[in-house]
Amino acid sequence: QILEHQRNVLDQQDEDADQLYLATQRIKNVGLMIRDELTEQDKLLDTLGAEEDIAIGKLSKEKGRLGKLVELNKNNISFCCVLLLIVGLFVLIFFLLGVL
Repeated sequence: QILEHQRNVLDQQDEDADQLYLATQRIKNVGLMIRDELTEQDKLLDTLGAEEDIAIGKLSKEKGRLGKLVELNKNNISFCCVLLLIVGLFVLIFFLLGVL
């Protein structure tokens, strides 16, 4: 009877050990899946970072071009204003000379 009880206890311990082993394997597999997912996410973040750097470079270049265009337009507007004033001055002088 004592031997049978010891056998039952050992069988129960073996069964518990097997269940613990299976649980440990499941946890290991989940850990490996998490590691794989994190590795993939890291690659995606690296790619995104590189694309962001390219986009920032392009935006910076376009900002410079836009600044030059604005400066060129300022100069053109100033030139047009001066030209318009000169034409207005000639019209005024012609009008004054015509009246006299």
